[in-house]
Amino acid sequence: KPVEKVETEVRTEAQPQVQTAVKIIEPEPLDTVTQAEALQTGEQTEDTLPEWTGDPQQCLLFEVEGTEVAIPLIVLNSIAVWDQEALPIPTQPDWHLGVIKHRDANVVILDTARLIMPEKLTQTSEERRVQHGSHFLVINHRWALSCDGIKETILLTPDQVKWRPQRPTRPWAVGTLIDRLCVLLDTEALIQEIEQD
Repeated sequence: KPVEKVETEVRTEAQPQVQTAVKIIEPEPLDTVTQAEALQTGEQTEDTLPEWTGDPQQCLLFEVEGTEVAIPLIVLNSIAVWDQEALPIPTQPDWHLGVIKHRDANVVILDTARLIMPEKLTQTSEERRVQHGSHFLVINHRWALSCDGIKETILLTPDQVKWRPQRPTRPWAVGTLIDRLCVLLDTEALIQEIEQD
């Protein structure tokens, strides 16, 4: 009986606004508007972050020119002491420190500082090749990051990072560790940047 009474009220000419109110309360149009607004404002951002950012990650903290940098262990192939001379390749960019034989493969050593904080450098590329860092971090079978020292590994949860889903500049900086105020590297974005250049 209550349902019949509501239908009678909707049909009554004296209350046409009730019929309009019933039509407005439809979830589908509201959801569509919300999604469109999110896309227009750029707030739909999860697809721009690497897959590993949604889960807790073991991260390695290392040092570059006195600055702490974090990298998830999941993207590392190996960590090695830089105890051999890198073979320089002519006409390469300044961030190319040379090639090293590592585990029966040739690996290009990237000057991490030159890529992420060039403003801190005063040495020439040749000087940095000779006075190189203490370690290199192999991030795939072709590239490795130079570093001045290995600090520690930590367990990092997503809520401990201020994420940068929109990265028009410095695309390799996927976020900042809130407690330590150091950058978290997106190595895939870094590789894409140097390969495009």
